[in-house]
Amino acid sequence: MPSNNVHHRIPHCDGVSTAISLGNKAIYPTFFRTVPADEYDAITITQFIFAQGWRQITILASTIEYGMSVSEELVAKCTLYGIKVLSVVLFSPDDCETEWVQTISELESSGATIFVYVGGAKDFMTATKEAMRQGIFSKDHVWIGAGSLMEIEWSDFDTEAVRLRDGTFLPFPTEYPDKVLQTKLEGEWAQANKVLYPASAYPVVNGAAFYLDCADLLIQGWKKLIAENPEQFNWSSIASNQLAQNYTFSCNHDNVATGTCTPTFLINQTSVTSLMNFDPITGNRIAQYYSWYQLRGGRFNTLVGYWKNGNTVIHEDQILYAGNSTKKPYDRHVSFIGYGTAGAWTIIAATGALLLITIAIAILYFVYRSENYIRASSVMFSELILAGVALGYASVPTFIGDPKHAGRCIGQIWIVGMAFIMVFGNLVAKTGRTWMLFQRSETGLVPNSPITDSQLLRPAGLLIGIQILILGLWTGFDQPRQFIDFPRETRYCRSQGITFKAVLFAYDSVILFAGVVFALRTKEVAKKFRDSASIGLSIYTITLILCVLLPIVSLATDPVMSWVALVVAIIISPSAILVFLFLPKIWILYQHKVRGIEPSRKRHRRFRTVNAMLQTNPLGPPTNDSRAPGVFGTSDSEQQDGPLPLEVQNIESWGYGDIASFFRGVFSPDVYTLTRWRSGKDVQTINRVSMSAATGAAIGLPGILALRQLDQEEGLPRVDTLTRFKSPKDSHCSDNYSESQPGNRAMCLPEIERTRPLEQEPGINPE
Repeated sequence: MPSNNVHHRIPHCDGVSTAISLGNKAIYPTFFRTVPADEYDAITITQFIFAQGWRQITILASTIEYGMSVSEELVAKCTLYGIKVLSVVLFSPDDCETEWVQTISELESSGATIFVYVGGAKDFMTATKEAMRQGIFSKDHVWIGAGSLMEIEWSDFDTEAVRLRDGTFLPFPTEYPDKVLQTKLEGEWAQANKVLYPASAYPVVNGAAFYLDCADLLIQGWKKLIAENPEQFNWSSIASNQLAQNYTFSCNHDNVATGTCTPTFLINQTSVTSLMNFDPITGNRIAQYYSWYQLRGGRFNTLVGYWKNGNTVIHEDQILYAGNSTKKPYDRHVSFIGYGTAGAWTIIAATGALLLITIAIAILYFVYRSENYIRASSVMFSELILAGVALGYASVPTFIGDPKHAGRCIGQIWIVGMAFIMVFGNLVAKTGRTWMLFQRSETGLVPNSPITDSQLLRPAGLLIGIQILILGLWTGFDQPRQFIDFPRETRYCRSQGITFKAVLFAYDSVILFAGVVFALRTKEVAKKFRDSASIGLSIYTITLILCVLLPIVSLATDPVMSWVALVVAIIISPSAILVFLFLPKIWILYQHKVRGIEPSRKRHRRFRTVNAMLQTNPLGPPTNDSRAPGVFGTSDSEQQDGPLPLEVQNIESWGYGDIASFFRGVFSPDVYTLTRWRSGKDVQTINRVSMSAATGAAIGLPGILALRQLDQEEGLPRVDTLTRFKSPKDSHCSDNYSESQPGNRAMCLPEIERTRPLEQEPGINPE
């Protein structure tokens, strides 16, 4: 009982009361206890949370004095450890079911996954029942109870109901320097109480030991008191406080402790449990050991871990979380796109459709493999490239769902890595063969000895084998695992180091570069063998997409936007290969088989050239002389045909040749002279100088518009024809080009590439 003005100097000891307020010596000047106070619950809970790596919690506390004091102490200790308390939700033991629904809803809306409960056992059963219903008592959540929750052990709760709470953590003071005494007491208690309390060995033994400590200390003090007062030891002397005490209390008259208010005989005493130290101000026992328990099978089992002198030691191999899960939950809800979302199903449907298109194209390539324009594309390598495209689409599902499973992270690098090498490894082999088949000679590109598919499989297999080796070493030595980006609260797969990622990136970059080189080296081969523009477009598109979307993936604060950018990049990359390399041939197949148009007769008319700059005529004024430079032919009949038109398209398509010619012009290092034919007689020439990609893109469209504007000003038809001359390195020099123009110096004439004018093409209307 609290003392008023009269301090009865008789020590009061308790072995079970843990309320923090009992340490107030202004109210309880002679009280001390052998059980640590509740403040040590707050300390050990905070350190346990910190040791587990959790950094945010929500507290569910009772409005009784115990719940309020412990929760306040817990908030203070969490602040010291840098743990964020998202919310403190209070409840009353008298709350009805409706009020509990609201309380748990508030708990769930806090956004926490780690909950600390401070209250009685009965209220805990009620709270967790509603928490299960609302889905926040699960394998993704952690519940930690304060010491009072231990009363579950000696209460009459249904065992199966308690079993549903398995995974709940609980700290409890255990004042043993070793396990010898604890094991002895547990064994004796279990034998004596196996009928009445079959599952209460741990907590009651602890409580009994603390009572034994208390009795032992009081007996020691009593014995010393008798020894100091052998003559006057009687009830009267005791009642009148006339005994010579061997202990002192130092408190001022305002009932505020100025020094020690703890009996001196308590200092550093060895008792039943261990050497006991007491706080000289509060009289509270300083906790030395704190055991952690966990509900398993409906009873609290000791974890191999304890709190000692500010250090927490936890052996996690013995920890099982709710649902018997060994996976430690996170302290927050981490975003990822699950299979149950509309966005995920939309992405899956889109990739599924693209995958079916890829399979259909592969079937068409196989069925019509005897067609010249299909056979020229190396059917076997085309099928392997299509297999890589299909793998690219198949990798998308690995980026959907929770990446906490190791197989998902491994699947991402393997499927994406193999998709890349299947596409570009075989593409390099395919274009490499084209380049080797058409070696340059003094007169141009002529075929060399044939190279079979089986011969090309060796370098392609080598490229794929190196990729597999890198991926295998990466998986074996630095396996990607789930990583949580806490600022963005999102999950993704990451390895500990970047060595293997850097090696794979460097190797794949070399493959891309080789593809560009072979594309440039084969840009002048026969049209049906030439995929340089398509390869250039594919690499350009993929690089552009990666440059735009990957920064969004890395920097976006919205995890959904980051995921969308990543998935879009994965989908567009194989789609670029599909569109630029395969769909044009499928269109030719459609035109040929369905519409009956011969591929060799298809000519593109509208888009004449790109990257053009209007300049003065370097070959002199327009002339109709058959011997004039820039006009091929020596007879009037040949002159009537006029210069041959520039064949700007290398891929026969429904307008797609425009884009192909644009990029071929952008990447081309040659300088061409273009002669524009009008009315079959007059010739006006312009120069086209190939620029870098950036410059070419900048001037290409203005050059085209300028050509068309000039046509309109001079009344020329829109179907004017252009003659392409090979670059100066392939030209030869001739004398003055016309007797009618004496005085002109000798000059180098480019060799003219022969083609037919549009007007002479059968079946082509030059309108």
